[in-house]
Amino acid sequence: MITNLKNIESLLYDDIDFQELRKFSKKKEKSIFHIICKEYDELTFSRTLKFFLDPNEEHNLQEYFLKQFLHSLVKNNSETLKTQNINRIEFDLIDLKTAKVFREYTIGDFGRLDIFIEIAGVLRIIIECKMYSFEGDEQTKRYDDWARETDDPKIKTIKCDLSPDGHSPASPHFLPLSYNEIYDMFEDESIIKELSLDKQFLLKNFKQWLLDYMEQKQEIIDKCRKIYSKYKVEFDLIFSVMPTLKSFYSSVRDKINSKYSSDYLAHSGSYWMSLSPKNWLAIEKLKESQKATILRFEIDSYGEKQYLNLVSPQSGNLHDLILKTYKKTLQNETKFESYKDWGKKFYPLELNESFNPENIVNEWEKNIEEYAEKSIKYMKTIEASFDITEIIKILNNT
Repeated sequence: MITNLKNIESLLYDDIDFQELRKFSKKKEKSIFHIICKEYDELTFSRTLKFFLDPNEEHNLQEYFLKQFLHSLVKNNSETLKTQNINRIEFDLIDLKTAKVFREYTIGDFGRLDIFIEIAGVLRIIIECKMYSFEGDEQTKRYDDWARETDDPKIKTIKCDLSPDGHSPASPHFLPLSYNEIYDMFEDESIIKELSLDKQFLLKNFKQWLLDYMEQKQEIIDKCRKIYSKYKVEFDLIFSVMPTLKSFYSSVRDKINSKYSSDYLAHSGSYWMSLSPKNWLAIEKLKESQKATILRFEIDSYGEKQYLNLVSPQSGNLHDLILKTYKKTLQNETKFESYKDWGKKFYPLELNESFNPENIVNEWEKNIEEYAEKSIKYMKTIEASFDITEIIKILNNT
């Protein structure tokens, strides 16, 4: 440990590469999105992009940004789009002012599209926005399946995967596009001057946000790798104990699985933790922990509030039973609303206080213990509402 402390001291005060990295991070101009802690929020990113792409929004530049976006998309994927007979001239002939632009567009069991643009009878555009170079659960393949199922031979469909580096998406039918390739659409000063001052402010900050992701140049990446390899032991030690949401949930999970191993099973991820009763896991048709889950704790997409959700597996009448029990238990005191994910439905039971693990770092173990007990208390309350024999009967008849 003493050696580790000496190395950390050397890193903080003496390492030249680390000092240059600190200078680089300090000189970067912060956008308003950083100040309000939204710099990693994909919803805020897609909302802002949707604002500029929508010809009917209050930027009053009509189809200008949408046309520039489509030109960039075709320019950087011209060979692929030749097979669909799509070129930039075509977008000058289409009345883009009639485009309807949707955000978080629901497509049933396939999920939700970040941005969906529709020009009636002519064109559909799907845009999947990413702030990191990966996608969850092969999203683009699922969205591509939906596009094929709803295909109309008279209407052209363009699918775009927008990411910082323009990586290849899981679906080969999605066209990759990088932040660098859309940055230029916001660069024309003569156009920007036509915006009101508040819209200019928004545009300037959105451009800075794009730059923050574009500026991960190779020299910076190389320095980070060099520093990590030199201080690997120390960094691994820091990473293993740092007070992140993921480490907090995993600690609570371990506490529950240790203390209540005979009755409950907990799972956790980067922003969620779920609980399953062992007697549900013993049921033949609910043996998978995901199907036997009753409660799911998760942080919202802004990282500010925590939700407690009742989970309902999509299994015939079992869903109806859980729905009925849920309403009876809460006596309709809570707004009843559900959303679907991974073949299940979530119903919010309670909205907890603001939640940030960094605020409880000084009493880390105490808070883990208290949170584990609170979670089990919720679990027992909800579990007591269900008649396990009725659940088994329903499953056997499904």
